[in-house]
Amino acid sequence: RGMTEPGAEMPEFVEALIRPHHRLLTGIMKDLLGPRVDDDTVLEFTLIIIGQCFVHFHLRGFVDTLRGKQYSEKDMERLTDQTHRFIVAAARAERSRMGKVSSARRTRR
Repeated sequence: RGMTEPGAEMPEFVEALIRPHHRLLTGIMKDLLGPRVDDDTVLEFTLIIIGQCFVHFHLRGFVDTLRGKQYSEKDMERLTDQTHRFIVAAARAERSRMGKVSSARRTRR
């Protein structure tokens, strides 16, 4: 409930526990997305990753019910690998798209 209805302690919680991990994740995404990436795109990618982790960790009962069985340790490893592949593929596609947009802008000049 503290995440959906943040109280006065939220800024301190974010700065102490979340921000250091988010900075690390932001750096990784900037490296994957390349030098042309803007801050909004990096933030969107980091929020997608956080959302994936949040659903599978905090909503595990919901996911298990939807799935019809509980995740095993092996299932979680597979899901982690799949999420990693998905994000890396999306980052590569976005980096390629940004390169094409940049090339198109140079061509018009």
